[in-house]
Amino acid sequence: MQVTNEMIERAAKAVEKMVKQSTYGWSDEQFEIYWTKDPRFIEQQHFWGDAFGRGTEKNRFQWKVRIALEAALSHEEDTALAELLDSLKFAVARVRVANAEGDPILSAWLPGADAIIAKVARRADVPKPLSGIGSSDAVIDALRRAERFLSGFEDDPLQDGIDDDLEAIRSAITCLEEGIAASAALSEQGGGDQQ
Repeated sequence: MQVTNEMIERAAKAVEKMVKQSTYGWSDEQFEIYWTKDPRFIEQQHFWGDAFGRGTEKNRFQWKVRIALEAALSHEEDTALAELLDSLKFAVARVRVANAEGDPILSAWLPGADAIIAKVARRADVPKPLSGIGSSDAVIDALRRAERFLSGFEDDPLQDGIDDDLEAIRSAITCLEEGIAASAALSEQGGGDQQ
């Protein structure tokens, strides 16, 4: 699934709305003015000193949300790869059973399939560290707040796309938490090797 600007806008707005309303007690109207008209948020340029560089607060916030959503979606791709690998393993097992019973069906295919399984298994053993997120704790906190806010609309039939948005946010949280754990494990391993 491709992350669209519309998805980013909707997710960023939901997160920021929840933060502003829970922090400052803003009404929906006050938040809408801030999101669409406040010049300090949508016009004033800042140099952020991170990978984002120069831009408005709104643009930078949307950039962070894009990172989180793309991380969530790449996690879905990893899940799809795992499902494909499981299917390939099952197919290999079926071919082996047929070969053992005297039916040489696809026996020429087995070495290539075994090589693919081994290659993917080697890649899966290497944890993926987090990349490019300045404060992962802040991003996870913002995603959790967005999840709590959006979950209030979860069963509302008038809210199109809420289930997909919640799934994306929950996947992003899981992906970031796993990335943090993998980074911590790599750091611990690296520190242990130096002693």
